[in-house]
Amino acid sequence: VSSAPVLTVQGGSTGRLGQSGISDLKTQLQMATQADLQPLQMNVWTIIILGFLFALVVGPIDYALCRYVLKSPSLTWLTLPVWLIAGGLLIAQWNQSRSFDQLRIGKISLVDLNVVSGDTRERTWVSWISPITKRYDLKLPDGCDAIGWSGEPENAFGGMYRGRTVQLNKADYDVFVKESKATGIPALTASVNTWECQGSSSLKDLPWNKSGEGLIEADLNASALGQVTGTFRHHLPHEIKDWILIYGPRVYSPKDATTNQIPVGTKMTLDNTTMSQSELGAFLRRQSSRKVKVDGRVGEDVVLEEESYDPLSRDLMRLVRVISIYSNFRGWDYTRMNNAELSGDDLSSIVELEQAVLIAETTGLSNGPMELDGKAVEASERTFVRIVLPVKRVSRGLQQLPLKSDEIKATGLSPERQFTGEDESKPDPPVTE
Repeated sequence: VSSAPVLTVQGGSTGRLGQSGISDLKTQLQMATQADLQPLQMNVWTIIILGFLFALVVGPIDYALCRYVLKSPSLTWLTLPVWLIAGGLLIAQWNQSRSFDQLRIGKISLVDLNVVSGDTRERTWVSWISPITKRYDLKLPDGCDAIGWSGEPENAFGGMYRGRTVQLNKADYDVFVKESKATGIPALTASVNTWECQGSSSLKDLPWNKSGEGLIEADLNASALGQVTGTFRHHLPHEIKDWILIYGPRVYSPKDATTNQIPVGTKMTLDNTTMSQSELGAFLRRQSSRKVKVDGRVGEDVVLEEESYDPLSRDLMRLVRVISIYSNFRGWDYTRMNNAELSGDDLSSIVELEQAVLIAETTGLSNGPMELDGKAVEASERTFVRIVLPVKRVSRGLQQLPLKSDEIKATGLSPERQFTGEDESKPDPPVTE
């Protein structure tokens, strides 16, 4: 006789002692957008540590120089400033060598394709870091219904929710929504500017939808237990990768590397040979279980381990998945972060309507080039696509209970036909392939 397993939760974000200064998922998204743009300069803490080490080293050296070499301790009033100026110039030169001398641009796009309604929506964040202080003219791809500066929803320095302060030199700029552009955007040296563009359209009007066939072809069926099977094919400009399929409380992911990518025009069969099935909350929380042996007890305990959410993570794919299904898996309880600014990108309500959502990464879904100061510029771009797919419920229906032996004799039906009640003299229908 073995004892019943004990379920223990380890990890998680409850009881977290440290504060990251990030309270909203949009802040994390913008920080991830800007991560590769920041120059390799020293931060404040690095400068403080170097200053402390400099004082530890220079103090004894200057004392020995003035007392034993120059034979005049009072000369420290001259030598110490020389040490400080030389050290400052050395640190500044080293920091300058790690800086940059050209414009750096990053771009993240979130594209929604709703096969059920035929609508599309795109949300794009563009960030750039300026090597000099100047004003820029930004031209985003056509199709923006709204364009504007994108701030961080925080109450810290530089956040949108910080208290009002006195500003003597407010810089102005002009925004032209119809032309999807803004002019006279001020930027300081090594400062980061982030702008956002939102647009909507229909599947048939997308500029990159040049295929004569349907853009998305899906035939998904769900059993009475919620098991999803079927086929999927797309005609996007490029392949999709790192995909997951969400339906109800379950999530389906590629079983191995061979099915992680879906090429253009390739019909992918979705079943237990190509997909692994997980519970949605456990998948997003990255839960895993293991058995442990406890001394003095019979049997083993099951320990459920959960990875804590890192608000400083730059894993954009995981962040997009969390934003997409935030309410459905109780995102606040796990991340301890709000989703106020990106609540419109939460697709939990669609999942509750028994529609499937496929989330993946792709490229080439932009409506056109991006320009800065009238010149087309290249950006380090990442595009995430979310496809809403219809799912058909397949039910086997109720079956008649088997008849008793005497009832079978009374009806004259063979045991093979006792469930249908069909006449035995009726020929079988022809088999159609």
